[in-house]
Amino acid sequence: MTTLTLDAALRQQALTQLGVAQVLTLPDVTPTDLVLMAQTTQDPALHEQIQQVAQVQAADALTRYQTLQHANGLIAYRGRQHFKAQLSELLPLLPETQQLVIQKICY
Repeated sequence: MTTLTLDAALRQQALTQLGVAQVLTLPDVTPTDLVLMAQTTQDPALHEQIQQVAQVQAADALTRYQTLQHANGLIAYRGRQHFKAQLSELLPLLPETQQLVIQKICY
């Protein structure tokens, strides 16, 4: 059983009220949203859609991380940490091959 924080519980309630299928089409769906939706949905078709969105977001975050990988400075460091956090959050929703690629590059 997963324990949710108040923020996550409120976010999950809002996601449920909007509907998972509708939220997946929003341009600002976050990795946190995807994880919460994956935890609550029982529909295999919706779960597949969640995984597809997670894969797209992970590919985008990985590209951005790699762009900053060899840059110097505080802003570059913070950018790498931001994208690393996003990728870490998305890992459970990704296929094993994509997980291995991300782990090899980022860790």
